[in-house]
Amino acid sequence: MTRPTPEGHKSARYKAGIIVLTILAVFTALEFTISQLGNWIAVLLVIALLKAILVIRDYMHIGKLFSGEEE
Repeated sequence: MTRPTPEGHKSARYKAGIIVLTILAVFTALEFTISQLGNWIAVLLVIALLKAILVIRDYMHIGKLFSGEEE
């Protein structure tokens, strides 16, 4: 079994970051559009919650706080 090269791993992380950034941009555009249509507070809160989850999971690296120490 071959291990991925550091270059391939870094490339995959950049690609995942770009995908999440794109998803966040789409959610933001969707939020703006929905806010212009009227009083859809529940839908806006759900979208905001999804965005917060994506940011916390992919950009704040919260999982590293609970993982063991690496040597």
